[in-house]
Amino acid sequence: MKQKNFPLYNARYRFAHLLTLLAPKIVKLTLSKAKWRYSIQDYRNFPVGTVAREIANYLDLKKLHFLPKGEKHDVRHIVLGYEMNVEGEVRMQAFLIGNGKLHPYGIVYLGFFLALLPELIVPCLGDFLRGRQATSLNNLSEIALLGMHLDEVKKLFSIKETLEVKVQLY
Repeated sequence: MKQKNFPLYNARYRFAHLLTLLAPKIVKLTLSKAKWRYSIQDYRNFPVGTVAREIANYLDLKKLHFLPKGEKHDVRHIVLGYEMNVEGEVRMQAFLIGNGKLHPYGIVYLGFFLALLPELIVPCLGDFLRGRQATSLNNLSEIALLGMHLDEVKKLFSIKETLEVKVQLY
């Protein structure tokens, strides 16, 4: 989605990126969550193809860190097939809202970032509809999914591949 020939888009995207980096810190301060029972090394020891191993592979490939209190969120990124970047985060929130997960942080995040990056509205509409078609994730147990094969989880929740919608900016 990044448009290198649109300087205003690049500035908005950089600002959105900075805010996305700040968001987990704000959530971490405001939510009290129990300590996660697995480390990134534990994830690497899961069998190939499992959700945990796919998360570890993704984080290693992208040179990203395991964020404390963000583990459930990482599971959703991998299971739903969204990148761990600004566009992926915004689109995943659209999917989750379409799926019925109406968390205040997600609603505010999506609204703010669609106002900042309106070119994501069309892809997010597709993601919202994709979320409506999937089985509800509201009672999802992320820990239970870690040892399951990723393809099996996607089938269990009727999760279709992400829809790639290209937006022309003129």
